[in-house]
Amino acid sequence: MKKYISILLIVSLFLIINANYAQSGKIGAKVPIVDKNNELQSFFNSLKEAKTKKIRIAHYGDSIIWGDVFTSDIRELLQNKFGGSGAGFVSICTDDIKLKQTTVQTYSDTWSWGSLFTRNENRYPMGIAATVSVPKEKSWVKYSASNFLKSSSSFKDINLFYQSKESLSIKYKTNSGSGNLTLPSTSGKAKSVAIPNSTVVKELELEFPKAAESYFFGVTLDDGNGVYVHNFPLRGNNGSSLLKIDKSMYTDIASDLDYRLVILNFGANAASDDINDKWYKRKMIKVIEHLKESMPKASILLVSLGDKAIKKGSKFETDPAVIKLVKLQEEIASESGVAFWNMYEAMGGKNSSVEWVNANPRLLSYDYVHFNEDGAKVISELFVDALLSKMN
Repeated sequence: MKKYISILLIVSLFLIINANYAQSGKIGAKVPIVDKNNELQSFFNSLKEAKTKKIRIAHYGDSIIWGDVFTSDIRELLQNKFGGSGAGFVSICTDDIKLKQTTVQTYSDTWSWGSLFTRNENRYPMGIAATVSVPKEKSWVKYSASNFLKSSSSFKDINLFYQSKESLSIKYKTNSGSGNLTLPSTSGKAKSVAIPNSTVVKELELEFPKAAESYFFGVTLDDGNGVYVHNFPLRGNNGSSLLKIDKSMYTDIASDLDYRLVILNFGANAASDDINDKWYKRKMIKVIEHLKESMPKASILLVSLGDKAIKKGSKFETDPAVIKLVKLQEEIASESGVAFWNMYEAMGGKNSSVEWVNANPRLLSYDYVHFNEDGAKVISELFVDALLSKMN
C-alpha cells in the first residue's frame, strides 16, 4: 500500500511540475506594433545599412529598465541579427551599478554629479542619459566588460562625451595600454573624443583633473558596425522629466550618435487613480515633440506600461489604473503620430502579472511590476519579434 502511495505522490509531483512548465510556455502573447503613419520605416531603412554603420537606439524608461534590464536583452537579440558588440553608452556616475550585470562599473567618491532620478542641486547641464558628472582632482571611473551576455563581453571603439569651456588633459588606461589625452574646449557645446585604442579590450579606466565648468556625460563602449541599444533609465519617473534635457544636448550629440530609434518605456509611476489624464497626455505629447525636434532622423516608438497587480483581499489582481493608463498611452501615440506597442497585452492582459509571478521559472518580481532576468528575456523576445515583423 505504501508503495502505491509513494508512486502516486511521485506521479502527482511530476504532473504539477509539468503543468507549471506548460503554463510558463504559454506566458505572453504576440501583439503587433501599431504604426499607422509608418513612423518606423526610417528606422528600418537604416537597419539595412547596419553592416557599414553603427545604428543606435535610445531606450528611455523608468525602473522597468533599471540596471540595463530588458534593454540588454533587446540589444543582444538585435546584435545577434545585425552585428555589433558592446554595451554602448554608459554614464560616468549612476546609482544602478550594483544591479547592472552587463558592465561592471566603479568610480571614486570625489565626483559631484546629478541626475533626473536622484538629484541635481547644482543645476548642471543634463546629458542625454539624464546624468552629468563633474570631477575634482584625480576623480576616476572604471568600466569592465562582463560575460553576462555575449553583446557586452568586450569593446574596442571608445568615445568620451563631455562639455568644457577650457581644454584639459585626462589619463586613460585599458588592459592593452595607457596614456594621456588632451580634451579640447567645446565652447559650451557637448562633444565627443575618441580614446586611443586599436584592439579588443575588457577594461577602461579614466582619470580626470579638476576643471572649471567641465561636465562629463559618459562613454560609448562599442566594437564595430551593427546595432547599439543605449540604456537610459529614469527610476521613479513618469517620463515628463525628459523635457529637462535641453534640445541642444540632443542636437550636439546627434552628430556623433545619430539615433535612429527612440523607445519610450514609462508608466509604472504614472498608473494611479488620481492621475490627471489631461496633464499627463499634454506632458507626454510635449516630450514626443521635444524629441522629434531634437532628433529629426529618429523614429519614435511608445511602449505601454505592462501589467501591474495590487492586492485585493487575499488575491492579487490587475490595478484598474493600469488599464486606464494603457488606453491613455495609446491615445498619446495616436495623437503624436508615433508607433505604439502594447506591452500590457503582450504580457497577456488582465491579471497576467500574477501568471508571470507564478510561472516556473518565475518571470516577475514579487512586487508584481518588475521583470527579473528570465522575464526580461521573455518580454524582449516578444518585443523584438513585434518590431522586426513590421520590417519589410
